[in-house]
Amino acid sequence: MVRFVPIFYAGAILWLYRSMVPDSRLLLSASIGVFVVGTFLRNSDVLSGPPLAYISVWAGAHLPGKSIGAKYDISYRTYVYAFVVGQVLAIRHLYHWGYAPFTLLTVALTLVIASGSRICVERPALRLKRWTPGRFGAPSEPVPKAALGE
Repeated sequence: MVRFVPIFYAGAILWLYRSMVPDSRLLLSASIGVFVVGTFLRNSDVLSGPPLAYISVWAGAHLPGKSIGAKYDISYRTYVYAFVVGQVLAIRHLYHWGYAPFTLLTVALTLVIASGSRICVERPALRLKRWTPGRFGAPSEPVPKAALGE
């Protein structure tokens, strides 16, 4: 839990003081530099976490791609499957390949599975969204009162 506190507070402070935080490529470059150096240091979440918050906010504001996922949004399925895929790969001891190959394989497999789930499960299910069961065996016209014994 302590590992994520600096990242959380960095994001909260960025949001709280959003009107005062400069939108600067120089600050972005410095954040990337500190983040890269921090990732190679042992237990350096305090150092690499806050720059990651600025990098994420900057990327969300400046990078193109707002239409990515507009038609086929797989973000939720990615969220659901990523942990499972990572755990299965870890059970198979593929983490011995190193952090970067393990992460890339996890992301690639997760995206393939999430896309397959969107195409093979969700799309057919959404076609049935307005479907209602028919009235099988129901009379096509009202039953006369005489037949009901009234």
